[in-house]
Amino acid sequence: MTERAPLASIRFLLLLLSACGSPQAATTGSDREPPPTPLATSPVPTPSAGRIVDGFWVTSDAPAPLSCVADTDCAADGTVDATGCCWSYRDMNVTAQSRAYESFIAAHRAEACAGVPCPSPPVPTQPPDCLFEVRCDASSGVGLCTNACSPMVPSTS
Repeated sequence: MTERAPLASIRFLLLLLSACGSPQAATTGSDREPPPTPLATSPVPTPSAGRIVDGFWVTSDAPAPLSCVADTDCAADGTVDATGCCWSYRDMNVTAQSRAYESFIAAHRAEACAGVPCPSPPVPTQPPDCLFEVRCDASSGVGLCTNACSPMVPSTS
């Protein structure tokens, strides 16, 4: 008898569950709510409007990313990936660049990138201080923004 008690209990539970059914099963077809639609995702912008040149996302109307006349023309900021919207996280996301280019990227991101899903950033680390020490180096005859980490002037080709 003790072996039959668990079997009887299981049968009773199955009978009870099948009699109750789900709340949706009790409604008629016209009473049912439509299944939820998947959340709409923003389209990821295509890189066709711009391209990566020497690590910088540029378009035909972008200012030169490294061009400068004086130290005040340079900034230390992040770069964007091939979409033109998401941070690239290269060089720990800090690189020397012209203030004109920095403003161009900020305006582009504000105008074209709202709602664009970007990958999560890596675990944050403090970049070396020398990345934030930017200046305009005119030793090659052309003013180029550099940082104290890389004393060599970047290639202009």
